[in-house]
Amino acid sequence: MSLLIELGSLVEGWGHGSMATSPASIQLGRWSGKPQNLVALITTLGRRADRVMGEGLAGTVYDQPHVQVYVRRLDPLQAFDDSWDLYNKFNYFHGTVQGARYALIEAINPPFSMGVTENDNLMQYSFNLHVRRAPTP
Repeated sequence: MSLLIELGSLVEGWGHGSMATSPASIQLGRWSGKPQNLVALITTLGRRADRVMGEGLAGTVYDQPHVQVYVRRLDPLQAFDDSWDLYNKFNYFHGTVQGARYALIEAINPPFSMGVTENDNLMQYSFNLHVRRAPTP
């Protein structure tokens, strides 16, 4: 399963949109002008895969991508609240998502304002995550 699909399913489960609607309110790998209320997840350059001791003699290798989370809403207060809610849910998350093991997700920075969009005056916030994920076959 794809990293972004797995993280998108978390966002969907937390009630912040849907990947099934058209246009999707949770967008993966990009963001577009519509819908106006959306969450986008975009992979960015992360760290190299690394071994973690403690799980077997050789340790476990984890992929370590970075993910940008982008939140856009019509209501500025809702944009602020939703970005902080997602930040708090992702930060220090660990567990299994759709069969993939997430050792730890850490927020790199708190949500920051990206200002308003040029055309629709929609408020935008963004934050970045460091993900430690066991590779899946």
